[in-house]
Amino acid sequence: MNKKVGIALGLIIVLSGIGFFVNSPTTTSDSSITAEDIPENTVIIKDFKFNPPKLTVKKGTTVTFINEDVAQHNAVDDDEKPAGPDGPLLLKGKKYEYTPTETGEFNYHCAPHPFMKGRIEVI
Repeated sequence: MNKKVGIALGLIIVLSGIGFFVNSPTTTSDSSITAEDIPENTVIIKDFKFNPPKLTVKKGTTVTFINEDVAQHNAVDDDEKPAGPDGPLLLKGKKYEYTPTETGEFNYHCAPHPFMKGRIEVI
């Protein structure tokens, strides 16, 4: 009896596993975000670049930075202005939201990769 129960349980487990894989959603190897997927006022960090490199928003509008790169990145104000972006290092897939409280131009860069530059114009 115990052997039959064990075989039956094993068969149930195997069939359940097959059902899981057959019914699971498919994913592609390319996790790129397309232009249609990007919410307004979003900066995508990918390939060691900010995209778009320049953004114009109204004061009080939230700007979202999303890291889609394998390396950690952030966005920090070039002049360390209190009203400029000052984001933490982001792992891939993580985001940082920045809401400017003053008008002006805020040039920013990635602290670990200072050649990465961007600008937000707040009107």
